[in-house]
Amino acid sequence: MLQQAFAQHSTTVYLVRHAEKQTQDRKNQDPSLNQLGKQRAEDLKTYLAKEKIGHIFTTPYKRNQETAAPLAKHLDLGIEFYEAHDTAFLTKRVKQELVGKRILIVGHSNTVIKIAEALGAKLSLKELQEEDYDFIIQLKIKGDKVKSQIKHFGKVHHSSSI
Repeated sequence: MLQQAFAQHSTTVYLVRHAEKQTQDRKNQDPSLNQLGKQRAEDLKTYLAKEKIGHIFTTPYKRNQETAAPLAKHLDLGIEFYEAHDTAFLTKRVKQELVGKRILIVGHSNTVIKIAEALGAKLSLKELQEEDYDFIIQLKIKGDKVKSQIKHFGKVHHSSSI
């Protein structure tokens, strides 16, 4: 009963790293997703389709937008952009302006854990490696209390363990 009450008044955040990107052109700072990444974006849509996501954040990079696009289209939602390292902006939006919502945030290997921690999570996973694409971090936030879970979605593609 207590857990149900917690869930009813909490904000739920799902954090993922963008899906697999094209790597042929090492000079391209804004690559699109490769075929594996496009499939992972579809897998993310399937994973979150029934979670009643009401808001989606991504950085303005193509790979992040393309990761969120299938779910956004499925739910008929727009995407709000944020700057990759602006955890203060995300924390304010999530904890003050989107309270009670279900939110997807698509970040980068070097920002996902920082965002989770800025939102109050204490995670066993301290950083994402270059090969870590299938992690999904779920946060349930109620005031200053944060419950977190780390799971996998889509095809296995990680080198870190939880």
